[in-house]
Amino acid sequence: MRRRSYRSRSQEADRCHQDCHAVCSEAILTTGTDWRLNSYSSGAETLLGYNTVEAIGRPLDLFFEEGTGELSRIRQLLGGPGEVQELESVMVGKTRGRIPVRLSASLLKDTHGQPNGFIALLHDLSPLRHLETEMVRKDQFFASIVKHSADAIFTLDAKERVTSWNTGAEAIFGYTEQEMLGRSLKILLPQHLKEQKELEKIAAVTQREGFLRSHQTQRLTKEGQIIDVLVTRTPVWDAQGNLAGYSSVLKNISEQKQLDRQLAQMEKLSAIGELAAGLAHEIKNPLAGIKGAIEIIRDSMASNHPHRQVLGEVLCEVRRIDRSVMNLLSYSKPQLPDFTQIDLCRVIGNVVSFLQKIADSKGIRLHSPSSQEPVLITGDENEMKQLFMNLILNSLEAIEKQGNVWIRLRSLANSSVTIEIIDDGPGIPPEQRSKVFLPFFTSKPHGTGLGLATCKRIVTNHGGDIRVDSEPGKGTRFTIDLAMNSLVPMSRAER
Repeated sequence: MRRRSYRSRSQEADRCHQDCHAVCSEAILTTGTDWRLNSYSSGAETLLGYNTVEAIGRPLDLFFEEGTGELSRIRQLLGGPGEVQELESVMVGKTRGRIPVRLSASLLKDTHGQPNGFIALLHDLSPLRHLETEMVRKDQFFASIVKHSADAIFTLDAKERVTSWNTGAEAIFGYTEQEMLGRSLKILLPQHLKEQKELEKIAAVTQREGFLRSHQTQRLTKEGQIIDVLVTRTPVWDAQGNLAGYSSVLKNISEQKQLDRQLAQMEKLSAIGELAAGLAHEIKNPLAGIKGAIEIIRDSMASNHPHRQVLGEVLCEVRRIDRSVMNLLSYSKPQLPDFTQIDLCRVIGNVVSFLQKIADSKGIRLHSPSSQEPVLITGDENEMKQLFMNLILNSLEAIEKQGNVWIRLRSLANSSVTIEIIDDGPGIPPEQRSKVFLPFFTSKPHGTGLGLATCKRIVTNHGGDIRVDSEPGKGTRFTIDLAMNSLVPMSRAER
């Protein structure tokens, strides 16, 4: 009776074991001592793609990517404590191919404690690996955005030393990441901001407020250029709540600031234009009457009359006032250009002829372009005359006595033309060179500061470029580059 009872309980246990394998959603498999499958759950069928008939009896090593080598590793691990927990491995499915799994396994023993098989629980790691891959991809994506942003994005440690430096920062400041890692941001500060301890103030505001947003300031590039920037900074805290460093975004707004300055200048010139129009009306007509009256009085005097010279000097001053008013009106209220085809050689020749007496009176030689071939461009003839009149007259005024002014003209394959006005005068100090084209800037005692500013406006209106090169004691060179046929004349309707 006892034997039948034992047999009955054993059969019931086997049936229960088989039922569990049949309905278990987890991947469970067992082997005998020969390491061939002798049971295989429905979860294992789902994982590996083999049905029970295909799997039972097959050697276990056929299901591992590394085959016998992986099975030997598992058997070696089981040889000690008799179980393996959370072992990562790779299996091969029927249709899925490579399947990453986490394996927990134990030896099965008989009533005498002898190994008679093996049981393993397999957990599919494919969704986790897919998630990890997606996270890595997204991390790389966001890292790429930061790395290649046009704005400067960098991080600092708690002592404000650079720990990362993107390509935007390299482009803006000229320093490579290798040059900046571990260095203080003080290298980017102009001297006046170092003296004001700006970095310390920024750190204090960031820690107190939790951020610093759109702080407008200046920074210094590797080439020594000062640029206008917007700085945004946030602190980075570690898990214990201690300050680990800062992340910072810096935007170069130099061009925007330049546009703002130009807009302000345009508004300023608009106001000046209104004033100039009023001056032209209120001053020029009375001035013409004064000039005419003085000329009549002077001409009625004998040539040796002591007051004749005084009246001549008064006339010179009247003409200077008249010229200043005209310059102001011309700059602030320019007329729409009338584009036609003009010969630059002829225009320059006319201007040189007009200014020849002034040059002769100061002992200055004017050297005109040697070429007699026409150089044709599309432009406004009156504006071109004013351009060369201002530049050549500027050179004549710069030379006190005895000297040379060269006018050179070079054309390139009927596409562009370069004009140079060169003098051997005293030159321009370095601190003034960047300001010569600014309105109202002048180094002359009686200058208006509008002559070169007007030249700049004319060249810009003609789609060209004008620049100055000068050294004290070595003279000055003005260079103008113009396209010959890039400008199309506007119709009257378009104006």
